[in-house]
Amino acid sequence: VAYSDYSQFISAGALLAPGQGETVWLINDHPVENIAVSVALPDDASGRSWTVMRKDWEPELKTLAPLPAGREVAIVLPGLSLTTLTT
Repeated sequence: VAYSDYSQFISAGALLAPGQGETVWLINDHPVENIAVSVALPDDASGRSWTVMRKDWEPELKTLAPLPAGREVAIVLPGLSLTTLTT
């Protein structure tokens, strides 16, 4: 996460399975602020496009448009959301 006054509201975790893909979980705990983040993966990451799923204050789980392939992903996290990126 690029440092900002809101960085303390972001939590993240990742599961990297060599040769199988990556999963990254991003949580924004701020009640209203949207926070831009950039996730950098190791050089041996798969380079496949990213599937994005999000759960926020609305009751349903949303599938968002895929993100392009790459070892660095930039995304905006809405307030009070859990975003999952998978390759």
